Amino acid sequence: MTQSSKLTDVEIQALLADYDKAVQWLSSTATASAKHSLTAQEELHLKDVGYAIGVSKGAFLQLQLVSYRQLGFEFDASELIAGFKDGLNHDLALSQTEVTDLLVEFDVWVKSREQERAAVTARQRTAAGEIFIDQFSHKVGVVTTPDGVSYQVLSPVADTGGKPTMGDTVIVDYHGRLIDGNEFVSGAKTQLKLAEVIPGLADGLQQMNIGSTVRVVIPAALGFGDVSTELVPSHSVLIFDVTLLSIVPDNNKGCNSSTCLGD
Repeated sequence: MTQSSKLTDVEIQALLADYDKAVQWLSSTATASAKHSLTAQEELHLKDVGYAIGVSKGAFLQLQLVSYRQLGFEFDASELIAGFKDGLNHDLALSQTEVTDLLVEFDVWVKSREQERAAVTARQRTAAGEIFIDQFSHKVGVVTTPDGVSYQVLSPVADTGGKPTMGDTVIVDYHGRLIDGNEFVSGAKTQLKLAEVIPGLADGLQQMNIGSTVRVVIPAALGFGDVSTELVPSHSVLIFDVTLLSIVPDNNKGCNSSTCLGD
């Protein structure tokens, strides 16, 4: 294997793993004055390892360049390579202070562009959510609460007077998704405290009879608002399909089986 040959991703990872093990072994056994000689085979192998390290660093840099390009920043590859070589050789065309200042300045540019892009995305997501809510609210059987939560009873049952209140805990089957259809949460026979869920879901649960299934559409302001989670972007309208299985009995409220258990 020579540096001019192409290595597969698996080969590169294996070489880097070998190199990491060798460095750890040398660090644990070497003294300050100790010298380690390499066999001819090891010398050849080390050339491949060096190439693998270069590929790894280059691939990481490429990922950074893709993200910068998405923000409108294009870089001349020759300048990047020149800077890489100068950094390796400790022979800089700029002072270290100038290099640091440029990187700090560029970081400010990047953060500013990211904020601008996030603001545009938020406006687009908000507009799409408003259209979705408007269309849903005009469907047959959809009711909108005073707080702005829209719900549609998918599987009605007789009203037994057992609707939950904010102080209740309920057992539900539920699925939550975004307006693009991506599911972000689900649960079967899950216990939820109304006082601890997002406001829009608490509002929707209070409209339900035990045994019913309801689709609840929640405006972003009553969901996660301008906060992003791992699966839910900021300013997202949320859709929940919920089946209310039961209301957990609360001895302090004198709850009886006909209004609480839903059996």
